[in-house]
Amino acid sequence: MSNCHLSGSVIKDLLNECDKNNVVLKPGMFDLRGNNLSEIDGVTLFGLVNLIYNNYTFEWWYYILSVDNLKSLVDECDEDGRTLTWKKLNLSLINLSSIKGSQLAILLKCSPELKHLDMSNCHLSGSIIKDVLNECNKKYVVLKPGLLDLKGNNLSDIDGVTLFRLVDLNCMNCFTFKWNYYSLSVDNLKGLIDTCYEHGGMLKWERLDLSGLNLSSIEGSKLACLLKFSPELKHLDMSNCHLSGSIIKDLLNEHSIEGSKLGCLLKFSPKLKSLDMSNCHLSGSIIKDLLNECDKNNVVLKIKTRNA
Repeated sequence: MSNCHLSGSVIKDLLNECDKNNVVLKPGMFDLRGNNLSEIDGVTLFGLVNLIYNNYTFEWWYYILSVDNLKSLVDECDEDGRTLTWKKLNLSLINLSSIKGSQLAILLKCSPELKHLDMSNCHLSGSIIKDVLNECNKKYVVLKPGLLDLKGNNLSDIDGVTLFRLVDLNCMNCFTFKWNYYSLSVDNLKGLIDTCYEHGGMLKWERLDLSGLNLSSIEGSKLACLLKFSPELKHLDMSNCHLSGSIIKDLLNEHSIEGSKLGCLLKFSPKLKSLDMSNCHLSGSIIKDLLNECDKNNVVLKIKTRNA
């Protein structure tokens, strides 16, 4: 019954009559794409979601549904403790600027089988995402890496702690975290680095793309900290970032001039098997500081002979 000019009220009457007449409807039986069901109520929408969903992505726009329909569905689930069976939900391009983080958290709680939620280009803000993550934490909702797709939203008002958690949720193998996907700025990068420094958090990304971001105001020491707190980072794209020679010099100095800094480098490089520092103008005092710092941080150094 796709593109049949059916309304939400018609679908409501259909489901009610089937219930009265003990007609059992099987999941996947109906195809209602292309009908404007925007007037549908939360109860009927809940029944419809579990009825037409058959292991594919539920596309919100297929049924001309809005953010108000989403809120009604969430309210219905929250009141009765019902669960939704979908595994993939696409809300992309739906204007979600009026939704509360707590409502999205309830949606996630009531969708235990959900593996992917596409909310790209949905006018979400950093503050909404902060509320989502906080509410999920309160409700003991465990968010799996790769669950949320938030590309195309302006999250520039996000705080460092929330950004750290967001990075953690979006770091899968071979995934490149692109800074411009979320309209993030150099101030967001500084806030993230400060959060890692204050709380000792480690960033899990393997690939980070900062290309095109104006980093002219950042200090080399900040970038050094970014590397320090990114032990698994394999590729960092800083092309066209307005970096100067002095910034790069500071970055390199932060990583090599002090023995304690070298100790920190080793501490935050758990997978490092070999470090060649031959002909690097190191002094006895630097090596002394290096060994002391490693001892303080319980870093075990293995001896490698020249013939090994």
